[in-house]
Amino acid sequence: MRRTLAILLLLLTACSGDDDTASDDSTSADDSSCPALQCPEGGVLAAEISESALPTCSEVETRYADVVAAASSCACDEDCQRLYGACDVGLGGCYEAVNTCIDQSLIGELGTLYDSHSQRCVDAVCDCEEPQDVACVEGSCVFVAR
Repeated sequence: MRRTLAILLLLLTACSGDDDTASDDSTSADDSSCPALQCPEGGVLAAEISESALPTCSEVETRYADVVAAASSCACDEDCQRLYGACDVGLGGCYEAVNTCIDQSLIGELGTLYDSHSQRCVDAVCDCEEPQDVACVEGSCVFVAR
């Protein structure tokens, strides 16, 4: 009975990741050592997106840049994703390398506001190439060559 309990305890410890003596298998494809991404509550990622909150085109551009910057931190590749930018309306690039704290809808909301803004923000033409992969490099989500 004691031996069974000891084995169960060892298995539970190994599965929970709390065992500091576990070997580092750097050849493993599973990056289970990656800590969970902590998404900020509030701030620029949750700020209001409306013409009353962003009354000029340059304020929409600044918010877009701030959102992309705020969503760039990462601890491992799994934290990063590629989203479509809003370059079709003249805002941002073809793609954005950001973490999973934001989704496509936030980029889309900013693009829609920019496109329909009463100040008639500048339109641009996208000339997008095939998207690159994204990875976490030195704590930031970035594009990397395939």
